[in-house]
Formats: sequence, structure tokens, C-alpha cells
Amino acid sequence: MTPKSQPTPGAMLNVVGLVVAAAGIMIQYVSGVDYPTIPPGPIILLAAAAVVAFGRWRWSPVVGLVAALFLSIGGAIATIVGNGFKRNARRPG
Repeated sequence: MTPKSQPTPGAMLNVVGLVVAAAGIMIQYVSGVDYPTIPPGPIILLAAAAVVAFGRWRWSPVVGLVAALFLSIGGAIATIVGNGFKRNARRPG
């Protein structure tokens, strides 16, 4: 068996960003933002961070990018479908 190579600085920055994003979602959840009972975002982000940090594959950092993109697009769609933009808009008059 060959020893595992050290993660690159970019991969470690990816891990830190994923963990910070998961913490941000948990802060929103605790402060009362409308989330499901068990928010899936932090679970997805922390799982992706684990794959990036401990994965032995060359493509492991791509998992972090895909997870962040997935949650960003999903969050935008949820806001649009839930009329989040209209609720916070100022009414004329």
C-alpha cells in the first residue's frame, strides 16, 4: 500500500469553506429561518467535506464544488418557488 498523499492547500480551503457553510446553515436554522425539521444542507456539506479531506482520489475536491453548487441552486429555486422575493419586497404606496 502506498501512503496517502497530503491534501493540497486548495483542497483544505475547500474543506474549510464547506464546514463554514454548514455552520452558517445551522445558525440560520437555530435563529428561526424556515427549514425542515432536519435540514439536509449541513449533512450534505459535511459529507462532501469528509470526502474532500479524506478521499484518495484525484477528483475528490470536485465533490465539494458539486455539493456547494447543488445547495446554491436548490436554495435559489426554493426561494423563487416559495415567493421569498415577493415577501420581502417593499409595496408601493
